[in-house]
Amino acid sequence: MQHVDWNWIPQRPHFLATELSRLGHDLRVFHLRAWRRSGLVDQDPGIELPVVPTALGCLPRWSRPVVRRGDAAMVRRLGRTARALRPDVVWVTHPRLEPLVRKLTGVPVVYDCMDLAPDMAGADHRYVRSLETRLAARANTTIASSPRIADELSRRYPAAAGLSLVRNACRSDFAWPALTASGARPDAADGPVRVLFFGTIGPWLDMALLAALATAPAVHLKLIGPVRTALPPEVGPCVSGAMPQLALLEIARTWPHVLLLPFRSDDFAESVDPVKLYEYVALDRPILAPPLPVLRPAEPFLSYYRSVPQALAAVRADVDDTPGDRSARRAFVASNTWCARAREVDALLTKGF
Repeated sequence: MQHVDWNWIPQRPHFLATELSRLGHDLRVFHLRAWRRSGLVDQDPGIELPVVPTALGCLPRWSRPVVRRGDAAMVRRLGRTARALRPDVVWVTHPRLEPLVRKLTGVPVVYDCMDLAPDMAGADHRYVRSLETRLAARANTTIASSPRIADELSRRYPAAAGLSLVRNACRSDFAWPALTASGARPDAADGPVRVLFFGTIGPWLDMALLAALATAPAVHLKLIGPVRTALPPEVGPCVSGAMPQLALLEIARTWPHVLLLPFRSDDFAESVDPVKLYEYVALDRPILAPPLPVLRPAEPFLSYYRSVPQALAAVRADVDDTPGDRSARRAFVASNTWCARAREVDALLTKGF
């Protein structure tokens, strides 16, 4: 049961469902259908995820008091559908799905916590916290996607059942072509330095940095992904919108000189283990990032900036030097694929149930 639309940019629930299916688990995937369809793309036929999902239409702004009752009723109906399947385990990814768990008495529950949902902007924090409190108490196993989330869950719900850390990762069919192809990297930047970010463009990004790069001489900034926040006027022309991952992969392999992780240094950014961190390492390019603790596993492959002027200076300096050799990158990627993560989850399921 995932709260992320199946046609959203593939994220943790998509990949874990795919890889667990490949390991032999019999999965039925239900997802909440996004109210806003802009920014969604059909999954690529060339890398189609081998799980057929079932969508559930739900209400927008679901945590608002006026909407809660109707949204919760829809989720409970999903719970009745799920109960008819007689599952061995139910996997949920967000407190919003807690009402469906109430319909599944006696079924083991895994809570895969992707982010600190009660702290998200736009949510009714007290209401979401109450849902998560009930979900944490009901779950037989809780999985956190980052160390910060694991620490927060332990602090907030000390009596909850066993907590495990399973970080995010990258897909091998996304990674290996870039690491093995000869001559795929772009030539040295004689013209503008091409800087790429791909992913959801939200309020967690450093808009001051993006505006500075968008207007910097000899820099060509490109942002690929759905827009979920207001943008400075300088940044708007740099946005290409969402695209299927095969098309994205072709651009990411051949176009940029520098890959950018333009996260703001705040509590939210420090709690999220970004999927694109692993994808960036696999793409064999210089990576410019702020010094966030959650990024430390890939530290040998990152160039840090601590201010906008430092980032602007580093863009040109990083073009001709990719930190970390290719053998180290291959080893890092091999241990951080979704296939490897699914094996971790498989071991947890075997041990716990």
